[in-house]
Amino acid sequence: MYRVLVVDDSYFYRQFLEQIINSFEEFEVVATAEDAYDAREKIKEYKPDLVTIDINMPKMDGIVFLRNLMRLHPMPSFILSSDPSRGKEAYEDGALGFVEKTRTGEDPHEFIQRLHSIMLNFTYLYDRYRQKNNRPNADDSQQKLSPDVLLASKPSKTGYYPAIAIAASTGGIEAISSIVSELPSKTPPIFIVQHIPHGFAHSFIQRLSTLTDLNVVEVTQSLSIEPNTIYLAGGENHLMVSPSGKPSHQGFITVIEGPRISRHRPSADILFRSVNNTFGKNTLGIIMTGMGDDGVIGIGELHTNGAWTIAQDEETSIVFGMPKKAIEANAISEVLPLCDIIRKILYFSVTNRH
Repeated sequence: MYRVLVVDDSYFYRQFLEQIINSFEEFEVVATAEDAYDAREKIKEYKPDLVTIDINMPKMDGIVFLRNLMRLHPMPSFILSSDPSRGKEAYEDGALGFVEKTRTGEDPHEFIQRLHSIMLNFTYLYDRYRQKNNRPNADDSQQKLSPDVLLASKPSKTGYYPAIAIAASTGGIEAISSIVSELPSKTPPIFIVQHIPHGFAHSFIQRLSTLTDLNVVEVTQSLSIEPNTIYLAGGENHLMVSPSGKPSHQGFITVIEGPRISRHRPSADILFRSVNNTFGKNTLGIIMTGMGDDGVIGIGELHTNGAWTIAQDEETSIVFGMPKKAIEANAISEVLPLCDIIRKILYFSVTNRH
């Protein structure tokens, strides 16, 4: 259970947010504060895992408070405000997310879904924050294992079907949700690796299923690959596809346990390599916002094999880590903002061409 402090000058909105956040099984509001000075004392007393901050407050502006918090006592925080024009400023000052308050005429359930989505994104950042501040980072202390440990590279030269493979880490939950909500009713199979803490994958998959008419499948066993379907790993497992050996059959998808590859499980490198082994150059490979370099090896193999590969640009990435590493490795065909990545997927889904 993650502990939350809500900071907002409106008593009504503090109560409103407290009720909503407490309805999320992963979170609990341990305190509320009416301004930045009150929040400072509540942080000392309650030691929350996450702080939500309004912008327009008396005594001290929320962005100024965020800036001071990141300088003096850095901790996971996000801005929740009715002023979307200051979202970029919030990110620049250290916010892990920005949620616009309920819009005029908006269905309350839509706001709840938006809020839950960004808070699930927080959980991954929180785990990284806790590792760095309370104990040696397990990822850094482990030997970085190559995908060769689990899967040999055998690029397909005769892939018969198109496929889309997407990998993301920090910031990916919101970005992937944006993509999924825009997908047409007919697409090639879509395989997604999203780094997310164990125990939260199921909630994320359920959330995606509400955003699209496509089938969203949590893979827990070997399945035949079908079009118009989005596949994500169930549990803390690697997501892997394999060819069927028959032109009439797209192949199989399964999950395997195994060690962390490129310090992650599921690993984007395993997904990309397995997709390259199965679909080859008929793949649209996409690496998105996230820390580290997981996926760089695999998407590079796709690129070398003739697949079209895309990196999310720096401006729309919450963390320009994975995309930057892939660009530096010359593994990318083009760099696009999130909105154009969505357009490219739509075009590929209709034409099967890059």
